Amino acid sequence: MKSTEVLSTFIADTSITDLPESVIASVKTSVLDSLGCGLAGARLESEALAPVLRVVKSLGGTKESTIIADGHKTNELFAAFANGCFIHSIDFDDTHQAALTHTSAAVVPAALALGEKINASGKDVILAIALGFEAATKVGQSVMPDLMRFWHSTGMNGTIGGAATAGKLLGLTAEKMNLALGVAADFASGSIACIEFGDITKSLHAGTAAMNGILSALLVDEGAGGPANMFDYEKGYCYAYSTQPKIEKISENLGNPFEILVNGYKAFPSILASHTSIKAVMDIVAHEHLEADKIESISVKTYNAVEKAFCNYDPQTLLAARLSVPFCIALAAIDGEVTLNNFTEKRVHDSNIRDFMKKITVKGEPELDALYPEKFPARVMIRTAEGKEISQDEYYPKGSYKNPFTREEIENKFMSLATNSISESRARAVIDSVSRLESMESIAELTGTLY
Repeated sequence: MKSTEVLSTFIADTSITDLPESVIASVKTSVLDSLGCGLAGARLESEALAPVLRVVKSLGGTKESTIIADGHKTNELFAAFANGCFIHSIDFDDTHQAALTHTSAAVVPAALALGEKINASGKDVILAIALGFEAATKVGQSVMPDLMRFWHSTGMNGTIGGAATAGKLLGLTAEKMNLALGVAADFASGSIACIEFGDITKSLHAGTAAMNGILSALLVDEGAGGPANMFDYEKGYCYAYSTQPKIEKISENLGNPFEILVNGYKAFPSILASHTSIKAVMDIVAHEHLEADKIESISVKTYNAVEKAFCNYDPQTLLAARLSVPFCIALAAIDGEVTLNNFTEKRVHDSNIRDFMKKITVKGEPELDALYPEKFPARVMIRTAEGKEISQDEYYPKGSYKNPFTREEIENKFMSLATNSISESRARAVIDSVSRLESMESIAELTGTLY
């Protein structure tokens, strides 16, 4: 069979009994972390997200699926769209390193919105999310890193994951799943311009991935055709977005292990490319008791993509600052920490930060690039005003599967985020609901706690 067929058959044939306990636990972590990000984003980025809510509410829609934080009910497409935008808005949501996709921001809202409409069980939702992850990240690995020259992986590969998630909830056969993935591949969009400009389109990519994924599956379920074997087709998705696609990655070791087991969760509310550098700078500053005015320069050696795509020295928006490695390093050096409190509109244009960024150089190195994406290497050297040089290397971001959070750390992160929009007691109720997701008869038990 072709790779698209193998993937489609795997998604259609896999059952909840095929999932190891570790996968079920990872899905629940994905859901909890995503909901925390979405609940915080709805409040902290309310101004930027207001047009999303206004448009969704103006369009009406059958009251079947819940918009988190707000509580408004609409159809599954609009709810998935809004919730995906919310989850990705503060760039604190998970990242699959090899596919470089914020996978949960696409598959979790798709699963919850469609699941609520069709009254899916917790087990149904868990299975759909695990398989959505598999589709998004396997296809993502086939086209990365070439895709990133012009396209945002979350918008592109996330749409594939959204379709797999929705298709599984709808019970599509392997043949129909193949077509749904083809329609989703045709719908997929989202340019990398969002990284430089830091505008709402980056959040929209997650929302449209969730929405278009559901739409693809619904259309095929109702009898629509679509391009079969889209990932193998010589003018299809993989060849369109990569000069040297690795199509064999799509069908390689499906579920062995499940890709959600190598997912990563964020310790800092900024682009993942900044995290190892942030950690090294924070450690050096703390150990040496360094004040920012005593730092002459910071040199960062890392993998090539950081220098090429994530080094905006003149961010003009809050999101652009979160996506700028030099800005994040400056925050780490000046404040000794990088939290949501560091990122304010005032700080984006703070002259002290702007001046400090001039001391920072970020360069890609061939030997470090060879370690990516298994590692996110950062070789940081700080030179003090007295001429002292202190170095530290970091390879695995905190929260990655090689440097994982504890369950307590995940729950603490959720509480700190969720309580921006809901009460502490309601937030703890969400934790409890997610913890028993596999025994939940209806996913509405969870969505009813999210506002």
